[in-house]
Amino acid sequence: MRIIHTADWHLGRRFRGIDRTFEIAIALEQILKQAKALDVDAVLVAGDIFDVPNPPAYAETHCL
Repeated sequence: MRIIHTADWHLGRRFRGIDRTFEIAIALEQILKQAKALDVDAVLVAGDIFDVPNPPAYAETHCL
């Protein structure tokens, strides 16, 4: 079984007022490409997917 292990995506996070959604979306695209290329069985997220308990809608659109 092949697994990609990730942690703490924090979608919707703003760092010092700067929206990081774009760079996080790029990283998620890279994870997706690697999962397909390596024929991965599962992607494990061991941590927070969203930055807050009630994430904004734009953050939810970037989930795999």
